[in-house]
Amino acid sequence: MLVRLTLENFLAHGRTVIELGPGLTVLVGPNNSGKSAVVEGLRCLATNPAPRHFIRHGAKLARVEAEFSDGTRVAWLRKEKSAGYELLRPGADKPEEFWKLQGKVPQEIQDVLRLNLVQLEAVNRSLDVHLGNQKEPIFLLNEPPSAMAAFFASSSESAHLLGMQKALQTKVREGKADERKVRGRLTELERVLRTLTPLPDLRLRLDAARERHDAIRKAEARLPELARVAEGLRHLSLSRDILRRRVEIQSRLTQAPQLWPAARLAEALTLRTRLAAGKLLAERRREALTPLVEPPQLFPADRLAKHLETRALRQGVLAKVSRRRQALEPLREPPQLFDALRLARWIADRRKLETRMTGLEVRAGRAANLRPPPEPVRTQGLSEAARTLRELKRQAEALQARLGQNEEAMSACEARIAARLAQIGSCPLCGGSMDAEAFLRRQGCKHAEGATCGGSHG
Repeated sequence: MLVRLTLENFLAHGRTVIELGPGLTVLVGPNNSGKSAVVEGLRCLATNPAPRHFIRHGAKLARVEAEFSDGTRVAWLRKEKSAGYELLRPGADKPEEFWKLQGKVPQEIQDVLRLNLVQLEAVNRSLDVHLGNQKEPIFLLNEPPSAMAAFFASSSESAHLLGMQKALQTKVREGKADERKVRGRLTELERVLRTLTPLPDLRLRLDAARERHDAIRKAEARLPELARVAEGLRHLSLSRDILRRRVEIQSRLTQAPQLWPAARLAEALTLRTRLAAGKLLAERRREALTPLVEPPQLFPADRLAKHLETRALRQGVLAKVSRRRQALEPLREPPQLFDALRLARWIADRRKLETRMTGLEVRAGRAANLRPPPEPVRTQGLSEAARTLRELKRQAEALQARLGQNEEAMSACEARIAARLAQIGSCPLCGGSMDAEAFLRRQGCKHAEGATCGGSHG
């Protein structure tokens, strides 16, 4: 039983101690003397309200303390920014403190005060049966009939049955709402799965596209080797044509008559003359040297002989070069040859690009008939496939641009070749007419008899 109530710095009370006797205690006094503040103090002790206007003006802490007949003390403390409780049990040295309550009352305080609100489950509200307001009627007289019925029913099992029935209805409504959501979600997932049905076929096509892309890369890697092979074949073809022309020219020549080997006879006569002169000279030297004493040993002349031999060889080479220079001085300079190797490379590149462009056009035509892909929904690898398709598209555009550049370069080269052929006029080897189209097909020039000149014209 509550025996003492102490108010400190609470509303109009600086410090007020009220001793409550057994039975009924009545507080009387003039207006604005703090009678209602006593009821509000009990209400704050029981409900822990949020407002801060309970603190007396000029104070920092409001305190409401209740002491019970068993010696238990419960105090409610209100600061500017927080509220808490102190619970001092009989025989305890220090009170238990409760802070950071977020507007709630600890269960230990509720068990001591026993001023809990009555929960009306039927109307989903609570009713204070212990403390009344100053300007409101007596308990339950200002409540609607439903609240009265719920209050009287709370003393029996009917209130719990009504609450359970209401909770069941709420759960049924929530279950039906969840069922509608699940069915809608299921329908949406079925629609998404239907849109994802073509994904396996698309994956197979992407794999095939990757394989074709790898084959194209391998073919591009082999292009330099093929270019070298083509260059070697071209050189071999030119060498074969030159050798074939030499064989044809040599086949039309007649065999020269066999000459008498007079070189040996001339050498023998020369040697005989030299030997006779040497013999005569040796006889004269012997006659002149007989009375002389033996000469000293001579220095070896091998190096001098080698030097003289080298000089003689160089003089022979110089004479040969001089004769060749004299023979070539009357000749005019040969015409400047056109670089046909570069043209051949351009033509080969153009053919390869045309073949590749045809393949790309066929792929583009096939791709145009495809339906647009569905919107990706958490599909692994689809973003990578999209990047691969974009890369293939960029490569196709780059090849198209390169093909256009090669066509422009080839057109310019054909124009230069036609202008050069028009400037030359006729073939400098055979005198036949030269056609630009036939020349570009590597057919040479046309003779009057219909034969083809295999010479290369600059």
